[in-house]
Amino acid sequence: MIKFEDLQFEHISIEEIKAYLEPLFDKLTKADSADEYLDIFKKINDYRLHVSTNVNLFQIHFSIDTTNDK
Repeated sequence: MIKFEDLQFEHISIEEIKAYLEPLFDKLTKADSADEYLDIFKKINDYRLHVSTNVNLFQIHFSIDTTNDK
């Protein structure tokens, strides 16, 4: 079983998120087929889940240690 202490999170800046997602959104609007669209959409959604998980872990860590200024 994974312990909470073992769950690491990474700080992801808004700039990093934009840099990753903007090209995917551009490709999404230019997709030539439903399969291509769904593949790109899955990449966007997987990244969204990754960011969301990191935000949640950060919020929990911060609520435990409010002196953490990261």
